[in-house]
Amino acid sequence: MTTTINKGMCAALALAMCAGTTLAALPGAMDYVPSDAVAVAVIRDLNEFHDDIQAFEKKLPDASFDLGAAGELLQAPGLNGDGSLALALMPTAGGDVQFDPKTGEGPMVLIVPVSDFGQFVKGFGAAAGQGIVEVEAMGKTLFVKDLAGGFCAMSADQGLMDRFAGAAGNAAKYEGMLGASGVDVVEHADTTLIFNISTVREPVAQAIDMGMQQARFFTAMAGAQAAQLEGQIAVIEKLAKGFARDGKSGIVGIDLADAGFSLDFGASFTDGSEFAGFFQGGGDAAALLDKIPATPYFFAGGFDTSSEGLRNLMSACEQAAGEQAGPSWSQIIGSSNGIAAMIGSTQAIMGGMFTKTSVYYDVKDTNAFLTEQQKTLADINGADQGMFTYETSFTANTGDLGGVSVSEWAMKIVPDASDPNAMQIQQMMAMMYGPAGGPSGYMGAVDNGVVMTLAKDEATFGKAVGAATGAEASFATDPGVKSVMGHLPSDGSFYEFISVSGIMDAVSGMMMMMGGGADIAVPADLPPVAIGGTTDHGAFRARIFVPSEVITAISDVAENMDGAQAADADDGGKPRF
Repeated sequence: MTTTINKGMCAALALAMCAGTTLAALPGAMDYVPSDAVAVAVIRDLNEFHDDIQAFEKKLPDASFDLGAAGELLQAPGLNGDGSLALALMPTAGGDVQFDPKTGEGPMVLIVPVSDFGQFVKGFGAAAGQGIVEVEAMGKTLFVKDLAGGFCAMSADQGLMDRFAGAAGNAAKYEGMLGASGVDVVEHADTTLIFNISTVREPVAQAIDMGMQQARFFTAMAGAQAAQLEGQIAVIEKLAKGFARDGKSGIVGIDLADAGFSLDFGASFTDGSEFAGFFQGGGDAAALLDKIPATPYFFAGGFDTSSEGLRNLMSACEQAAGEQAGPSWSQIIGSSNGIAAMIGSTQAIMGGMFTKTSVYYDVKDTNAFLTEQQKTLADINGADQGMFTYETSFTANTGDLGGVSVSEWAMKIVPDASDPNAMQIQQMMAMMYGPAGGPSGYMGAVDNGVVMTLAKDEATFGKAVGAATGAEASFATDPGVKSVMGHLPSDGSFYEFISVSGIMDAVSGMMMMMGGGADIAVPADLPPVAIGGTTDHGAFRARIFVPSEVITAISDVAENMDGAQAADADDGGKPRF
């Protein structure tokens, strides 16, 4: 099967691309983009971008990139292929924002790097002259203006080009808009898209109000679940309105490198604003990875909860939600300074997917923390969620495991027998936690921490204690984890890892038990997909990194599945089980 990335998709990709190596060296094209632009996309180096696309195609041989009319520009004589290119969505003459996402039409100006402006316009059948030159390019009439300094401006909107000053000196304003978090994205991404939030506050706020009204209309018909859903809507509204009110910029960065594919996204907030206060202080989630075991896994990660700003954010969200049944996030983290969790791999993904899960809490006063957890479980015992109720228990000091005094706990989900979804809830609980019908397990204190499991599995608890105390190898020592950590932001508030090999193994085993399916060959030592994020300097930033080995492995699996489907078709359409 061949996947073609068409012109529309390429336009979207192009809009998602800008770059730079340091804030002091923003791509030269950005210096000519007015600071009131609604959105700016930049390709840092045209030749490098082209090479990156070609290299990426080799990793996904069944995909092809159709550059469409944009290819004409890349071949133009007089173009500086080593330069940067910027595409800016500008406000109208009246200051309004007009953009049709379906057609990609709007008042846009393209800042193009040129080594010879005369040769550039001559390549499109025109002659260089004073003022604006009209050319036929990329399937439309464009108006071109020489900006000097190695750049020219192009637009299909003659009125926009008439009022476009094209003066340099705007880079410093973008530096302030991006802030420290944006600096880091620009430094690490090949391409970046920047949104100027100040230009769209009013329409975004109106859109949020309309969306919330529609959500509440449907929530009112949710019966017993209405109150719970209303709380969730209130949290979304709090976050969305805060972003629209306090945001300076939103940013998306893309990196196509030999090591893999990276996607950065984030936002910076106005100094002194409520949301800027939420994202201060950074974190040390990397240290938490040294407290969970180096065992086969599906998902693993750490979250530094010590930041006062993040705790204030959680508190604000809980206040917006109002009183809710079940444990709040503040109750879950309690007095801990961080949480690390390991969802260990198991072949029982349809009957106990989370039974190999262990959690480590970074805690100074372990006795106080265990008391908090006991109280939280007691508080939610019998809490009615509409479709189900919680049935909880906590028994302190039930014995000794691996030299650690343990308490046993349980939180069973009991469906309402009269609810038509009761059977589905029971099946879901059984799939996640096996016969226990909900999370349960052991809790025990170690030095400066508490270890917990989500099932009464002594081996899993023992491994968790070994890693937490340093007696056994930790997750941080895993070669695959070490290989991807360098591609994530430093001083992370959180890091998450997805073991594609662990998931592939489990899915392959399940398919074999079902009696068929394509063979899934899992490469040895496949590194994980990694996610990391920072919350500092009044900004939030996260990165998703997909190693090249994972991209190749997924492509191979897709090819094998296509082959299996073709074989089934040749066999008269009979399934292979």
